[in-house]
Amino acid sequence: MTDNNWQPCPEGEIESLASGLRDRAHRRSMFLSTVAVGTLLLLTGFTIVVNLPRPASAPIQMSITCTECLELYNEYSGGHLSKDKKHAVESHLSHCPYCREQYKTKQNRKKGEA
Repeated sequence: MTDNNWQPCPEGEIESLASGLRDRAHRRSMFLSTVAVGTLLLLTGFTIVVNLPRPASAPIQMSITCTECLELYNEYSGGHLSKDKKHAVESHLSHCPYCREQYKTKQNRKKGEA
């Protein structure tokens, strides 16, 4: 069985298709290059941040909740906390008006009992 319905492509059709394919390949190449450069920049930035020197004297930051801060009142007022925990309580009190007020109230009660 032969197909006699074949017709030649219109003039310029093959060149148009080839040009479209070249453009598509070029856009894909540019996209992949952009992704590669972006990935490289992210990895470089991450490596720099991770390897930044940290001062040896920088204190360890311990954040504590209000509940923890209030539970540590007796140890704090008695001077029985480690240096790090004492710093964490003082840091919390410097930023938390509620706990600061609770500590003052407890101190006043303690003075009144004495």
